[in-house]
This record gives sequence, C-alpha cells and structure tokens, in this order.
Amino acid sequence: MIDHVRFVYRGLSIEAWCIATGVTTVGNGPPSNAAWEIGVDGARYGGFPGDRTDTEASVNARIRAWVDAHPELGAT
Repeated sequence: MIDHVRFVYRGLSIEAWCIATGVTTVGNGPPSNAAWEIGVDGARYGGFPGDRTDTEASVNARIRAWVDAHPELGAT
C-alpha cells in the first residue's frame, strides 16, 4: 500500500497522504482505519477510505474522481 501521491490535475496541484492512527511499521497489513487526506493547492480536505490494495494508479484515479465531484475547487 502506498502512503503518498503528488500530481497536477485540471490545473490544480494535488497531494494526498494516507493517514491512520495507532499504526506501527511492523506487520503485514495496513490498518482498517486508513484514510486518504487530500491537499489541493495547499489546502487540506477529507478524502476517502484507504484500502490495502491501493496503488499509485488506483489512488490517482480515485482522487481525480473526487476532484471532479467537487466543482467548488475550481478545476479547469
């Protein structure tokens, strides 16, 4: 599971972090409470739940869909 992505989409600078509480780096799987927090042009927003199968491509696609669903962000 990845924990950070950064890219530009529709004129917006996007950065996202997979956040979880009560986690150590020891063990196999990510926690069940993992969630993606999205930053758009420096402002942070809530995002969506993380998944142990997350890849850079799948997370980027989910973030693009999230941005598309939030026209108030001003994407062009």
